[in-house]
Amino acid sequence: MTERPEGRLARVVRSATAVAVLTVLGVAAGAGLTATPASAAAGCTVNVVAHPDDDLFFQNPAVRNDIVARKCVGTVYVTSGDAGQGAAYSRNREKGVQAAYAKMAGVSNKWQTKTVASSGQTVTTSTLLTAPQISLTFLRLPDGNPDGSGTSASAFTSLQQLHLGEIASLKTVDSPVQTYTWAGLVKTVGKVLTTLNATTVRTLDHLGDYDEGDHSDHYTVARLAALARATYMPSAALVGYLGYPGESLSANVTGAEHTAKLAALMAYVPYDPSTCQTLQACTANPWVARQHLATALHPARPVTPGNVAPVATVSASSQNTATGQTAKKAIDGIVDGFPGKATAEWATNGGGAGSWLQLNWLEPIQMDKVVLYDRPNTSDWVTGGKLTFSDGSTVAVPKLDNAGGPVTVTFKARVVSSLRLTITTVGPATGSVGLAEFQAWTSGSTPTYSPAPVPPPITPTAPVPPPVEPVVCGTPTSPTTATVPTPSTMPAVSTDLAAAASVTASSENAADGQTAAKAVDGTVDGYPGDWTAEWAAQGCTAGTWLQLTWPTAVTLDRIVLHDRPNANDQVTGGTLTFADGTTVAVPELANDGSATTVSFPARSTTSVRLTVTGVSATTSNVGLAEVQAWTAVPAPAAPPVVPVVCGTPTSPTTATVPTPSTMPAVSTDLAAAASVTASSENAADGQTAAKAVDGTVDGYPGDWTAEWAAQGCTAGTWLQLTWPTAVTLDRIVLHDRPNANDQVTGGTLTFADGTTVAVPELANDGSATTVSFPARSTTSVRLTVTGVSPTTSNVGLAELQAWTAVPAAPVTVQAPAPAPAPAPTTTVPSTVDLAPTSTLTGGVGTQWNGVGSWIQLNWRQAVTTGRIVITDPTGTLGLTGATVTFSDGTTATVPVQAIDGKTLALVFPPRSTTTLRLTVTSMKGTLANADKAGLQVFAS
Repeated sequence: MTERPEGRLARVVRSATAVAVLTVLGVAAGAGLTATPASAAAGCTVNVVAHPDDDLFFQNPAVRNDIVARKCVGTVYVTSGDAGQGAAYSRNREKGVQAAYAKMAGVSNKWQTKTVASSGQTVTTSTLLTAPQISLTFLRLPDGNPDGSGTSASAFTSLQQLHLGEIASLKTVDSPVQTYTWAGLVKTVGKVLTTLNATTVRTLDHLGDYDEGDHSDHYTVARLAALARATYMPSAALVGYLGYPGESLSANVTGAEHTAKLAALMAYVPYDPSTCQTLQACTANPWVARQHLATALHPARPVTPGNVAPVATVSASSQNTATGQTAKKAIDGIVDGFPGKATAEWATNGGGAGSWLQLNWLEPIQMDKVVLYDRPNTSDWVTGGKLTFSDGSTVAVPKLDNAGGPVTVTFKARVVSSLRLTITTVGPATGSVGLAEFQAWTSGSTPTYSPAPVPPPITPTAPVPPPVEPVVCGTPTSPTTATVPTPSTMPAVSTDLAAAASVTASSENAADGQTAAKAVDGTVDGYPGDWTAEWAAQGCTAGTWLQLTWPTAVTLDRIVLHDRPNANDQVTGGTLTFADGTTVAVPELANDGSATTVSFPARSTTSVRLTVTGVSATTSNVGLAEVQAWTAVPAPAAPPVVPVVCGTPTSPTTATVPTPSTMPAVSTDLAAAASVTASSENAADGQTAAKAVDGTVDGYPGDWTAEWAAQGCTAGTWLQLTWPTAVTLDRIVLHDRPNANDQVTGGTLTFADGTTVAVPELANDGSATTVSFPARSTTSVRLTVTGVSPTTSNVGLAELQAWTAVPAAPVTVQAPAPAPAPAPTTTVPSTVDLAPTSTLTGGVGTQWNGVGSWIQLNWRQAVTTGRIVITDPTGTLGLTGATVTFSDGTTATVPVQAIDGKTLALVFPPRSTTTLRLTVTSMKGTLANADKAGLQVFAS
């Protein structure tokens, strides 16, 4: 079991009282065992788990019961459990499980450790000298993080990625350095099973899927164990145990078994500071009182002759989660899809050639045919592909039936544990390739074919226009002739000037009268009503455009859009572009054809173009029933409509801090005084827009609930602060999300008056990037992300600060008068510890001794600080150098003064700040005892 790592330095307490180390009384684990010669002749129980402690939490008391019965017991730890914290941490965990097994055996903790060859790989094994029937094997592959994203220690690779074919091989993070393919890993574990003559193989949850709440390594190792058993030791029984999700079930480990399980765990915990550290804390851990089989939450997946696809684990290059068209739908047994039941098919998210779908089984299966059903719509079409099997062999896939009928691919029977379909070519109209269904048939079985899905009948209230044949989108129409005079000045009342413009479009359906001119004919209607009153782009979706051009400038402050009123074709996002190049985002249009108003500050222009950037999954011919362009009147412009870039716009937060009506005498961060909106946020994980101004600079892999993340979004994403009255700013400080993948590489700040300031690449470690500009008065500022790194999938910010400008001293020509005595100010005495009023975050450095580790204190309001005191009761902390980073992004290199053997002081010029980050730059020794230290912050 590996939880999200908490940095050692982040666990430093914020008061002078050090954390006491509790001494846990030993708990008898049963009678001591007499050592017997290790022998696998009678057969062994082999436990295959992901991390050092998975067996103690999830498989006990079953493991201990075998040990007490003097059975041969071997345990394989597939990952090092390093959690990205380095080999010193993971090696200590190995010592921890050794101590736990000795405790369960009731013998002294003496082991013989050596490296041995196993199926072409070198692994580390330990044998308990006083009970040699007990052995532990360490493969030392990297911890993959709960979500399978990996850590920086492994270049963000993981077992899950190896299993699903996303990477070809995976390297260990400790010696002996080895590189494993998935097949090689199965073979290595299989060798352990045969060497120990396994009669029972215990593992983790082999029946759950990756999105069901357990650690990614747990699911992957369980599949690895199941496959190794089925391939190399099929006579052995397979038993899977629930991991984290088991806490949802009732407690079932009680009495003496509970006492013994807790005793084994307490023998382990001194070696792992990231787990529970006291008897009370470990007793409260829900997994200590539970041991549940995987079948308690999941039905078994027996392999029977016929279509075995439904019992596989499925993965894909991409999927459309928002519409329910996920990879699982390709093996759900339902042959259907849009224009029928769209949620019954797998659809990529804009994928074409190169997209793939992979099935993985828990045991080798002999098969000789697959049956493929294409998505039944007429646009998305697989025209060629390739099947790749776990043995490396391949079979070509022909063109699929575009109507969604079955296509059978037969091949020479082969025994495989995985199968991947790679799509190599697609039809010219393909937008998001996919499948209605994927079937894999065992040798000798006869497929039962489903017919091609039948599209649902359409019963219109008027004659159905002839079907629109797809054309190449982007061939502009000829402009219409403007027939209404264009006013040269702003009219006294607001007027719709759309009909006064000439109209062009990227495409139109002239054959059915659905031309670009119909978008400004004054009639709001369309199919299934009067389809000759609407504009339809022939066979086009995202990227389609319609432009209005006037012979002289007009002043507009809003555009009103009416979508095509049919249920299928819908604009879900767009952009208005004016003659000067400025743009305004367009939200999702009402699908029933009612009005959607897009308001903006009044601007003079000779043209406006609507470019469609997003459409619904059912759209085949995007268009409009009507567009109206309304003149501005001499009155305050309506507030802008919050547009959609990616995801659903957030609702404005409520400003809780009063906004100053005049420039403050000192520079102040006013971000928290603004209401905050964004194009998208991840509310499910607490990564909302409001977290960008919560005063806490942190995020994943630290406290991910302290950052804003735009779910699945990249360039085009935006975050906006809006104040109820004008504020004067001269700089914005930006902290990127601190993970190594998601990075803003460019952006634009847009103020209420339309002026902009460029944003450079943000520091990828989440440290401050300051964007300075001449002081300006504004009621809003929007950050629009214009560039991201190639690895970005969820762009966002750890924090945004909006700093007020300090007014310049007034210029006077009079003789100077005696300066009055300064007004009394309220100050915090230098003896008051400011640390308890802060929130705390931290992170772990990349160097083994703790260099690079950091701790950060965050205050809701600015404090003045100039001194940090660290009290170390052990006298072994060894901190010799550090840097201090303040909320405005500036840093100071601070020497460490040893006051006495147990007290360190860091002194720097007093600063006003809302955050203070202490980063370790040099050490004498390591940070091993940082969690026993106290930290205080003073004004001076």
